Amino acid sequence: MDLLDHPDRMLLRREALGGNFDHWRPAEVLLRDPSKVEKLSQRTFTNFEELAKSINATHE
Repeated sequence: MDLLDHPDRMLLRREALGGNFDHWRPAEVLLRDPSKVEKLSQRTFTNFEELAKSINATHE
């Protein structure tokens, strides 16, 4: 599914294409089966770390 090039949040763009996203599902899956965390790539961990840093920077 290609997301439209639009300034709206990604979730709004996805919904405009008829898709839904459960905000809580990814966390629930990882909490119920922590072994799945070990299967995540280093790139995924790095991306999450950079995202957390960016979010934290907005609160400084």
